[in-house]
Amino acid sequence: MALTTGFVQRVTLLESGPTACLWIGPSATSTDLLFIVVRSTDTDADIAFKRTMLALLVDAQVTGRQVDVGHDDSSSEVTTVTTTACDVVANPVQLDAVEVTQAIQHLSLAVPLVAGKGTVVRLYLSHYGSPGITVRGQISLRQQPADPPVIVDSVNTVFLDPAQAGDIPAKRNDASRSLNFPLPDVQTAEGPLSITIASVTDVATNAPVAVGCEARPIVWFHFTPPLRVRVLGMRYVQGAPPVTYLPTDLDFDLLLSWLGRAYPVGQVDSSLALVTATAAPPFGCGDINAQLAAIRALDVASGQDSLTHYYGLVSDGGFFMRGCAAGIPSTPAPETVASGPTGPATWGWDFDGTYGDWYGGHELGHTYGRLHPGFCGETQDDLNNYPYDNGQLGSSDDSFAGFDVGDSARGLPMVALQGTQWHDVMTYCNFQWLSAYTYQGIRQRLLDENA
Repeated sequence: MALTTGFVQRVTLLESGPTACLWIGPSATSTDLLFIVVRSTDTDADIAFKRTMLALLVDAQVTGRQVDVGHDDSSSEVTTVTTTACDVVANPVQLDAVEVTQAIQHLSLAVPLVAGKGTVVRLYLSHYGSPGITVRGQISLRQQPADPPVIVDSVNTVFLDPAQAGDIPAKRNDASRSLNFPLPDVQTAEGPLSITIASVTDVATNAPVAVGCEARPIVWFHFTPPLRVRVLGMRYVQGAPPVTYLPTDLDFDLLLSWLGRAYPVGQVDSSLALVTATAAPPFGCGDINAQLAAIRALDVASGQDSLTHYYGLVSDGGFFMRGCAAGIPSTPAPETVASGPTGPATWGWDFDGTYGDWYGGHELGHTYGRLHPGFCGETQDDLNNYPYDNGQLGSSDDSFAGFDVGDSARGLPMVALQGTQWHDVMTYCNFQWLSAYTYQGIRQRLLDENA
């Protein structure tokens, strides 16, 4: 019996002959070719076992874990698959996981990556020795095997506390406990990207640190259409003496920034304008939506992109206008408009200076067909059944977790969003972000509209 040890560099599924061809080795340019085949003489148990092996290999390719693949000495047909054991004695510093996140992600990297979107690679490291050490790191990126490596430095250092060794949720829930690597824009182009650790360095001694249980994930960035949105700030006059109310520059800026960070898009194609509300205040969102629909129809007739969604932004300086969408379309309907309030209120958890960003994300979500899951006082309209407990981003801290890549131009740092604390933006709960359920649903609607 022979054993091939390495990283899964490529998997190809076939309709005939071998069921799958597998390239396994230390790098994309140094591999052995192995295969799995399902035969007509195989029993149901044989087929189930081979499917399990293939699933393990595919998962190992995505997460980058090293595997031990058994096969006969004279054959390349795979007979056994196991993940390589990690030795904490030989290497006290171990890699727990690599997470490649853009807004929401699972440790299995189950959420598709969007081409052109801000992306952060997070390394979760553990130190099984004593005392703890502080480290910095570098990763190496390749889009194609023959490309020269692109080296990216971590934007932070991290203290590896032996008391937290192996505790991935504690590291995921705090951006300061992972080594974080924002990817250059060019490295998020559509297609594959291989990620390896180039170096980990002890900050105190400047000495290199060997890392055990290394992972070398290969991820894929997928084409996604841009988010096309026109935001109209609704101007109105109220009071005696009369006072004019309208959204601030911060309201506009952070709404567009939030959409770019939270929505499944690599680009937000936006335009802004101020418009005087035709209805007398205190008006309702239905009044504003009717005005938006009329404006949009004229704009499209004059050449505006017909895939552009329109959103009305209303200052709460004079009164609070509850938001709504003019329907929730079950099929692509970019003509569906929506409107909502904005202002500086914190709602007890949002301290960036405006709540119009996530509120706008909720109402625009309706225009992409997203329904209320039914948490925190809302009606349960979503008949597909929201998949996570209590409207949360994830049902446990080792499943789905949010991540805000931040916006340095607007003074917003990257922040880890604990999956059991934060909630889906389509709920009425506090701490709002996009769950994987909503994220992928909006992405699919964007693809359907763009078709």
